[in-house]
Amino acid sequence: MPTSSDSAGRPAQEYLSVRQLTVGYGAAPIISDVSIEVREREIVAIIGPNGAGKSTLLKAMTGRLSPQSGTVVLDGKDVTGAAGYELTRSGVGYVPQHNDVFSTLTVRDNLEMGGYLLPKAEVEHRIGYVLDTFPILKPLLKRSGKLLSGGERKLLGIGRCLVSSPKILILDEPTAALSPSLARTILEDHVTALARAGTTVLLVEQRARQAMEISNWCYVLVAGRVELSSEPRSLLSRPDVGELYLGRPAGPEPDRGPDSVAGDGSTDGGAAVPQVAAGDES
Repeated sequence: MPTSSDSAGRPAQEYLSVRQLTVGYGAAPIISDVSIEVREREIVAIIGPNGAGKSTLLKAMTGRLSPQSGTVVLDGKDVTGAAGYELTRSGVGYVPQHNDVFSTLTVRDNLEMGGYLLPKAEVEHRIGYVLDTFPILKPLLKRSGKLLSGGERKLLGIGRCLVSSPKILILDEPTAALSPSLARTILEDHVTALARAGTTVLLVEQRARQAMEISNWCYVLVAGRVELSSEPRSLLSRPDVGELYLGRPAGPEPDRGPDSVAGDGSTDGGAAVPQVAAGDES
């Protein structure tokens, strides 16, 4: 049974709820009996060691994998097994760890793809909002996705999701392969700014300490099960959390790569093209 601290300080309105979800590839489950909830205007982090099933959980929540059992409830509506485009219409934005932009398209084309469900006039308005939110993208509108740095690519992936005006933004490893300084910028500046503007955020993040520092609530997933559910300050005060649940002692986050990471050449995008992978990235 997971250990949970008092949730009395959380917002009352539950927006996304996962109840007793079991998901796998074939007969063997990767996650078992997982329950989490995300409340309006929160930042909620899911952390845990590699192989814990974090990405599998997000894929099941966003229509990329079909659960074996359990339910996903969005704003009071059962959306278990709903397709990605249906969830996009319902206000869910999803940015996967990999294939988060269309590498062969320009930045502007990527942003336009994010509004494929919207009227054209509204797409232009939303692109303007994204460019105001991430001004670094303004001079890059004609640049191909494959020529972007890692940070630029990640902001484009998030921006493409924002074009559809999501009520909840689900991020899978938004700082993967970025330097510590750029990772801090993504989490402490951009993610927190989105939450302050009213977007609910659920993120899976390997930089556990940094994720907890910006989050309102945290779940620790280990071997496919929720082992801890707590207000982050409680977890940060426990010296055993890093060793027992994250596979390393608590301390500064390691350097995970240079600021600039070339695109991988993929043409798949997270929001527009549902993905079903053969394994779990994290």
